[in-house]
Amino acid sequence: MKKYILLTLLVFSFQTIFSQDDFQKSYSEMLELSENYLNNEEYEAANDVLCKAINLNNSDPLAYYMRARAIFWGYIGDSPFSLAMSDCQKALSFLTKKDKEFKGKIYSLIANMRVVEDEGDWCKDFKKSCNYNNQDSCKAFDDLCQ
Repeated sequence: MKKYILLTLLVFSFQTIFSQDDFQKSYSEMLELSENYLNNEEYEAANDVLCKAINLNNSDPLAYYMRARAIFWGYIGDSPFSLAMSDCQKALSFLTKKDKEFKGKIYSLIANMRVVEDEGDWCKDFKKSCNYNNQDSCKAFDDLCQ
């Protein structure tokens, strides 16, 4: 009888853990789902999936960059600017010199967050992003900083 109860509990626990859609998805599917959430401005959902993805792979700069977007634009947490900046810095820490285009995206996000927060220094970040060939940042630098 004990074996039957234990087996039933084990099966039920297994089903409960793995019946959620996000857990059944591969890491790349989680990132794709998160991007869809971000595009639809479903920032809480994106953040939830990205937190799970980062738990699976905590050295992927893309996941940190995406979570920074979700946190900041969704105003998630007590200090979204600080949390998002931390994720941007974490993403940058994993990149190499070859990742110029991606660095441009991250510095562009940082600059835009600084503009929204009136944090100053956004010109420096738009310039860095522009130096990595991010044309939107080059235009923003010309419009806002010159």
